[in-house]
Parts: sequence; C-alpha cells; structure tokens
Amino acid sequence: MCQRAIANIDISKEYDESMGSNDVHYQSFARMADFFGRDMQAHRHDQFFQMHFLDTGQIELQLDDHRYSVQAPLFVLTPPSVPHAFITESDSDGHVLTVREELVWPLLEVLYPGTREAFGLPGI
Repeated sequence: MCQRAIANIDISKEYDESMGSNDVHYQSFARMADFFGRDMQAHRHDQFFQMHFLDTGQIELQLDDHRYSVQAPLFVLTPPSVPHAFITESDSDGHVLTVREELVWPLLEVLYPGTREAFGLPGI
C-alpha cells in the first residue's frame, strides 16, 4: 500500500521569510489558518516544537494517528516531526508558537528528567 508523503513545513521559508533562521516564531492562529487554509492537511515541522493555544472555536485535530474533536480553550504541544492536521471554522482563533527544539529540550529535561522519550508523543 502506498502512503502519501507528509509535508515538512519550514515556517520561515513557507510563511514568514522575514523570520529568517530565527529560533522562535509567533503568529495568531487565525492568520496562520488564513494563509495555510482552515483545512490544513497533515504536515510536520522538523527540528521545531509547535504549540497551539486555541481560545475560541472548535477544531478537528489529528496528531500522528490519533484524531480529536475538541472545543476551546485548549493547548496542543506537538513535538518535532510529529504529523498533525487541523480543520477549523472561521471563529476559531488563538496563538501558534513555533520554537526550535534545541531551546525546548533542555527545559523539558529540567522539568521532567529522563523522560525525553515520552515527549515523542503529541499531547493535548
């Protein structure tokens, strides 16, 4: 069976070239959804954690092989390279923070020593 390749989206190249090679990128959820579409197909971000905080609306969310239908408020932490997809309505909004993994892993190791493998799993 042939599987479709999952796109690797480099935010600095495909969305915000002014970001250059910055380690941190912030944008409102609505502006990202307006740019990429409210039916965002499965994609990933190599070497970046992505954090979504939705404060209004509802979202159909796919994290790896798991699917969720959830209502705001919610927080989603997506580790590097974990495929994720969204379907949202126009009233869904919040915040998206994309951070280079080299900045996040040391913080997680301090908070949760020896559990790096557990963070290979996405969480909501």
